[in-house]
Amino acid sequence: MIKRTLLIVLSYLLSAQIYAQSSAAIIKIIAEPDTAGTAEQKSPIIKTQTTAPDETLNRETPQTEDNRAQNRTVPNDVQQNRNQSLQMDIPAPLTGDTVILESGINAYNTGDYKRATEKFSEIQELFPTSPFVMQAKLYTARSLYKLNNRKEALENIEAIDRNSGEYPAALFLKGEIYLSMKQSGEAKNSFFQATSLFPGHDLADDSLLELSRIYLSENNGEEALKIAVQILSSYPDRDTSDDAFYMIGKIYEKDSRLKDIERARTVYQTFIKRAETEKRIPYYNSPLLRKVKRDLDYINKSYFTLQQ
Repeated sequence: MIKRTLLIVLSYLLSAQIYAQSSAAIIKIIAEPDTAGTAEQKSPIIKTQTTAPDETLNRETPQTEDNRAQNRTVPNDVQQNRNQSLQMDIPAPLTGDTVILESGINAYNTGDYKRATEKFSEIQELFPTSPFVMQAKLYTARSLYKLNNRKEALENIEAIDRNSGEYPAALFLKGEIYLSMKQSGEAKNSFFQATSLFPGHDLADDSLLELSRIYLSENNGEEALKIAVQILSSYPDRDTSDDAFYMIGKIYEKDSRLKDIERARTVYQTFIKRAETEKRIPYYNSPLLRKVKRDLDYINKSYFTLQQ
């Protein structure tokens, strides 16, 4: 009952206050002048793993927080906090709990998830007061998820202290697990909490993107559109910008109520312009560029007659 009430309150706040965007505002975002950095000004961010919204709707294994984090562009203050967190993975001088933590992380990074869970369990059993217990629980949950043991993964997430630095990532992982179990209501609840309680976290925009994808899969284009626009408005420098922009095009192309082929075509054309003419980041070298061109070509052939 508490979870349901929380979801209703969060849904109201996000829809009524945060994501209130008019059609004019959407057009403004699509046609905004080029104020972002270009490839000549800074090195392009190349994302090695991205799932396009239309393919996401039928996916079996969602992209998780740990592999998505390799492909992010975040503000300097967030990056500094992340660097500090990474330094905590293998602190110096090494003590008993940190040696085990290092061993567990190495096992996790090499795909030996069974050994990883054993090592993270050792920390909790042998060093119950260690400052790395919450981190061990989060890594345990990730490892169990990789092993398709979702029930125990969720149990470890529930044991993570809400006041710990691991809690935002735990909420995101929880949403991904529920999404893989096709429990979209629970997944939305977790992603709502992750982005509304921790809007400055580097997974807040990823949580919004997952929410937008879920709503589109539920044929709720209005909510999907509001959230995609919010990503572009609130997190313009994150590498989810191209995902959100592409999402807008897919919504106008696919949603039964908002379908507007001309507008979808404009979005795709603008995406290509930002990538190839303006060389804007993260559109420049975006792995979505191929899909955008494919979708634009399909629209042109299906709905528009080229003048001879």
